[in-house]
Amino acid sequence: MEYQKEYPYKPRIIIMLGASLFFAAIGAMFTKEALTNDRGLIINGIITLGPGGATIFYWVMAGASALFVLGGLWGIIIGLTTDRRLTITETGIRAPKGGYSRQYVAIRFSDILNVTMQSVNKQRFLTVHHTNGKLSIAQSMLPGKEAFEEVMRMVMQKVKVSSG
Repeated sequence: MEYQKEYPYKPRIIIMLGASLFFAAIGAMFTKEALTNDRGLIINGIITLGPGGATIFYWVMAGASALFVLGGLWGIIIGLTTDRRLTITETGIRAPKGGYSRQYVAIRFSDILNVTMQSVNKQRFLTVHHTNGKLSIAQSMLPGKEAFEEVMRMVMQKVKVSSG
């Protein structure tokens, strides 16, 4: 029987809930400002808006916040209703194609050209460049930091073995 290790790979519900609540509060603040605004706004001492421009700015920010709330709620739905998994076997890796994608991609270790790890605002991504494109594995979609480090270690070890 072939070796296989699986990890849940989906949004963490508590993080999505926290983000949704945060952006709901921010959106409520911007909505209140838009409804009651009677003065201009200076942004970083560079952009000066009159009362009308400031009101439009507040509405745009309220709308953007609402979109982030919807994104968080979508993440909660995905987290609760799917059983997406990242799987590592002796011969390759199988994972959802993108963040919320239902499609999977299967990559043989022998098809991996390069593996890089990058951090963006304390969020880590393992990017697997392979003959048919690339796969980005987000730490936030795995159960925790330990799972991400284990996946990273196994992929790097398998790539070294298959290329060396």
